[in-house]
Amino acid sequence: MTPLQKNADLLEKFAENAVEWGEREFRPIFPDLVDHLIQDIYGFAYRRVEIEIGVRHLISLGILAAMGGLHQSTSISVANGPEFGFN
Repeated sequence: MTPLQKNADLLEKFAENAVEWGEREFRPIFPDLVDHLIQDIYGFAYRRVEIEIGVRHLISLGILAAMGGLHQSTSISVANGPEFGFN
């Protein structure tokens, strides 16, 4: 099972068919990089128990907004808010 598959529950909150897309488009080209990034971000950082997932998502959104110039990433994070309990 790849890190994409292991973290499917979380990845699918960000984008429908994210695992299938990642396995098809990115993993064949850069398997070690994709595995490493997915494991570090979604297998470790987003799953730490010290901060609830919704709060973690809100923090990530705040960081994106503060950085500026990341309109697409910020828009995606806002659109995914309901998946993390924000209505």
